[in-house]
Parts: sequence; C-alpha cells; structure tokens
Amino acid sequence: MKGLNAKPVRIEADDDSGEWIEIKAALSRGDRDKLSDAMMAIEFKGGDAQSTLKTLSRETLLLELAITGWSLLGEDGQPWAYKPARVAELPLDAPLVDKVLGEIADRNPTLSATAETNGSET
Repeated sequence: MKGLNAKPVRIEADDDSGEWIEIKAALSRGDRDKLSDAMMAIEFKGGDAQSTLKTLSRETLLLELAITGWSLLGEDGQPWAYKPARVAELPLDAPLVDKVLGEIADRNPTLSATAETNGSET
C-alpha cells in the first residue's frame, strides 16, 4: 500500500550550514487523529453538543508528529542531538523550520481541510 513504511524525507537548509530535518513522507491516520483530538473538544451540556476549538500550539504538535530526526547546530556550533522533546524548543524565526512546515503542508493536503472542518464552532 502506498505510504506504508515510506522512507523519511530530508529537508535541507538553504544555506551552507549542512543542517537538515527529516520528516515522515506523509502523516498517518493516527497522526491526523492526534492533531484533531488535540485541537478540538466536544462537550455535552443539557443534551446539546458544543464544540470548542483549542488554540494550542498546533505547529509544535504537527512538527512533533512529523519530524523523525535532524542534524542541527546550537548557537555554539555544536551538534544539537535530536530528541522528540526538543521539537518544542525550535526557534520561531528559523527558516529551516518554516521550510519543513511548508513541506509537511505540501505532503499532507488534507490537513488544512481537516482543520477547517474541525475548527468550526457550534
């Protein structure tokens, strides 16, 4: 089946740093469900269902689900080893991270449709 056991995709920095981040070739159903579950809560009050959109760090969760490894350097020029918990520490203004987010979006076009469907408040 297409997508099963696909090799990670390496996204390289546009500069000569040699840095790269690897991501899953495509997110799985489970990844998409985790993202949706973390963003949406449905409560029942008096027999009526009410949905609430949680404004948590969707990009961080998306990166945590997609990234499988990296070769990054700290400000001191020393290797910064990949650990899933470190994804949340990636800087907001990093061009490589922005490039990775773009690649994730390109490879998973249903993500925005899912977010729009789940994001409507009732």
